[in-house]
Amino acid sequence: MANTSATGGYLTATTSPLDDQALARFMHDVIVGVTGLANELVRPAWQRNPPPRPNHDVLWCGFGVLNQTAEAGGSFVKELDTGLGAEQQRTESFDLLCSVYGSGCAGLAAAIRDGLEISQNREQLFLAEMTYVGSGQVVRLPELVNEIWYERADVTLTFRRVVRREYAILNFLNVYGTYTTDTGLTGSWSTQGLTP
Repeated sequence: MANTSATGGYLTATTSPLDDQALARFMHDVIVGVTGLANELVRPAWQRNPPPRPNHDVLWCGFGVLNQTAEAGGSFVKELDTGLGAEQQRTESFDLLCSVYGSGCAGLAAAIRDGLEISQNREQLFLAEMTYVGSGQVVRLPELVNEIWYERADVTLTFRRVVRREYAILNFLNVYGTYTTDTGLTGSWSTQGLTP
């Protein structure tokens, strides 16, 4: 349950960036766009109930986010216009493992890497406040499944993105009060739009 700064206690974010399933859906579309593979041939790795594996000669890609590393400290960069919160921003890097299977898998893994070097292919990343940083080497890792060797090549891609979260840190909209000095002078004051 989200609190506000007026209620005290811990504050939880009221909005979150693309994470977990949403990030996987976004990266799915990036891989489909760069490779030209059909939607069903690009799938998240490590699914609870994985779909049937394509035949050994079919080119397909499994992918998954390996890690997410925060860069530097987060900062509050914006107070919301409503006066009902503040936005925290930080930069984060994440590695995406792409495991490509089938005949020609190493070539397709390299094509994913190279395709992300094309500025037009990075447009959707830019719109989502992400950028492609680079990749590791293409590694061949054949896999034995049910007495059949499946060709496999892995490439790890690194991305950087802006992560924004909103918190219900309320602004002071009006402040007023009275004062008395040591010499007995009294008065009052007020201000509008004061922020914490």
